[in-house]
Amino acid sequence: MLAPATFNGHANADHTQTSNGTVVTDLYSNVISGVAHTWGGFSQGLAYEFRYQPSMAMPLDLPLNQTYSQTYQSVTIQGGTSTTASITQTATYRGRESITTAFGTFDTCRIDFTSTGVGSPGIVSWSNWYFSDAKYAGLVAQQSSVQDGTQQPSKIEVSWN
Repeated sequence: MLAPATFNGHANADHTQTSNGTVVTDLYSNVISGVAHTWGGFSQGLAYEFRYQPSMAMPLDLPLNQTYSQTYQSVTIQGGTSTTASITQTATYRGRESITTAFGTFDTCRIDFTSTGVGSPGIVSWSNWYFSDAKYAGLVAQQSSVQDGTQQPSKIEVSWN
């Protein structure tokens, strides 16, 4: 097991997801009082850090087809320069689906996202399928968007607190 992770002053699980042999993101997140929080992370392929203030939050008990909206600041730090965008994100719980990944077939929870904001590239929409069972619970099993197509991690490393 890896050592516990701290990011931006918060105790987290550090999970690195790799797609097509390339590390896509190194995320720092935790669950507090039934809400999943993502505090930020690193894009290793593009060499930048990102932070969410407050955390990018998602209640874990949304009823089917219900939405949750939140506004947060997304701070990107690259080459010593930081850029801040005010983001409003809406998440809609679409239910449970079974998907097959490199790790096997799993039950997942699908959530559709839309985000808009000042300093961001217009309206962005995507869907995430989160593992709901086993040791990967809460991590992204699959992501799909018009811009990037469908992606699944080929490797997941987790450091739990």
